[in-house]
Amino acid sequence: RPLQLKAVSLSFPDKTCFQRFSTDIHPGSKIALIGPNGSGKSSLLGIIGGTVRPDSGSLDVPQEVRIVSVPQHPAGDTLSGAERFQR
Repeated sequence: RPLQLKAVSLSFPDKTCFQRFSTDIHPGSKIALIGPNGSGKSSLLGIIGGTVRPDSGSLDVPQEVRIVSVPQHPAGDTLSGAERFQR
């Protein structure tokens, strides 16, 4: 059974990261999130990992799925928009 994002939306006061985003991630899949700094990649991973709550939509994680993450180590001027927002 896949992990499912259904119509997930996330925005901040000054920008919208994504609206009504849906996808299935099947067991064994390899995925990549590609986009410019501040586009919402880390926030999307936060939604999947349970550390960020979306404005709307739902996340269905099968019981047998374990989600782990390795924190980023930002340096200098390479901070994304979301990282700047959190400081």
